[in-house]
Amino acid sequence: MQTYWIGIVLALMASLTASLGLALLRLSHKQFLHKNKKLWWSGYILQGIASLFDVASFGFAPVSLLSCMGAMTLVFNLWLAPAICGEVVSRRDCSVNVLVFVGTVISLWFGPHETPIYNLQELQSMVQTTEAIVYLICLIVCLASMLCLWYWLRVVVEKESASNEEINHANDEDESHNNDNDSAEQ
Repeated sequence: MQTYWIGIVLALMASLTASLGLALLRLSHKQFLHKNKKLWWSGYILQGIASLFDVASFGFAPVSLLSCMGAMTLVFNLWLAPAICGEVVSRRDCSVNVLVFVGTVISLWFGPHETPIYNLQELQSMVQTTEAIVYLICLIVCLASMLCLWYWLRVVVEKESASNEEINHANDEDESHNNDNDSAEQ
């Protein structure tokens, strides 16, 4: 047996365990916000176990093969949510999950089943290719754009919340002033 199958099975167990943990967390949340502490802790413990399965799977199969296995969490959630939490599943949910499942199977079938091993000179030559340099430039531009957008949104939101507070404060003062005038007239 080739070792990548062990990695795939471990990744499947990680997805199933994560879905089960998530379903238990949702169920405990439905039961009056964490009143059922055992259920809540069970969900978190299962999430931790899922992470261990996930890390263990990387020792047996290439990351490029296992990266699609995280999508199986969606498929398992579709099965477990109605059974554990009583959630309703629509036809659209089912059809989308079939596409996710088929895409995962195709990725597993045609993905690389062996991890290539490179020496230092090969890695240096890969980084110095035009494709790698273009990728790094695009990555830096995207990260800088996201940082600028985050900063801009933060400034805009702070200004809007400050102006809303001023408007609310002014309205409160007007109402209290009007109430004082009404009281004085009576």
